[in-house]
Amino acid sequence: MIDIKDIEAFLCILDEGSISRAAEKMGITQPALSLKLKKMETELGVPLFQRTPRAMVPLETCRSIEAVSRDILVKLESVKESLANRISDLSGAVRIGCLTGWVNVLALPLVQKAREETPNLSFKIEVGQTGELLRAVSLGQLDLAIVAKPFEHVEGVTCKHLLDEQLILVGNNLPEMSAPQDFQEELLTRQWITLNSSDSLVNRYWSEAFGEEFPWEKIKKPVTLNHIYSIRSFVAQLSDTVAVLPSQVVMLERGGDLSLERHLSIPQRNGVFLVWRENGLELRRFRFAADALIEIATGVNTRLLSSQESPKR
Repeated sequence: MIDIKDIEAFLCILDEGSISRAAEKMGITQPALSLKLKKMETELGVPLFQRTPRAMVPLETCRSIEAVSRDILVKLESVKESLANRISDLSGAVRIGCLTGWVNVLALPLVQKAREETPNLSFKIEVGQTGELLRAVSLGQLDLAIVAKPFEHVEGVTCKHLLDEQLILVGNNLPEMSAPQDFQEELLTRQWITLNSSDSLVNRYWSEAFGEEFPWEKIKKPVTLNHIYSIRSFVAQLSDTVAVLPSQVVMLERGGDLSLERHLSIPQRNGVFLVWRENGLELRRFRFAADALIEIATGVNTRLLSSQESPKR
């Protein structure tokens, strides 16, 4: 008969991709973990993984029972949590995915709030891009994630709007925008600093500001940096560079100090959303995290509105 420990072992192997990493994470030996997997496969009458020298590759049979297996564990945890009468009694872990630009503004304040109100609750924060975070939520590898529009609807995933952020074009000695065509041509001669070679923030800003797709083929090869706050510092120090940054990176970082760069703001909006699996807030600790993020986002939105300044020339 399959028991809870067998299901936990199966999901750990699925998440870690190998017997050795899963055994280390669970604190048991590899042979013991292999026996648990073998027991599940024998009970179900089908293999769940293709074993290769480098990894355990999930088969279709594995994916077909993944959601049910995760739901079983959630329901068991829900029963345990129902025995805790107070928020401060909550324990366990919550896995949160977050876009790079929102870690300092949303994820870290959540951890701080949890330390004060639920000291036994732990958080694992994973940073990524919207597509990969959505997939991780849909597979149950993350409990909640902070993502940005636009994103394609993923079956079984629910979303709630957190806030709108203003996209701001930043750079030193930006040209006047009195003649839009000249303004665009001047920008295309600058060195663009992005997070990747076809940055979605740049695409969105350009499309909404000028009504056309950003002409990546017309600019120098963009300089790509691996952290959005690095872009801000980079642009501030060079006169011929430009970038598109979310308003919270420009305005909330350093208390709204914009003295390091000139900026030109066009009021475009880029929605930020909280996503989770359907029925994924059954556990009180997940609901606590979701409610806390919504509360924090409301405060961020208020500060953004109050800190917006007129564009500098």
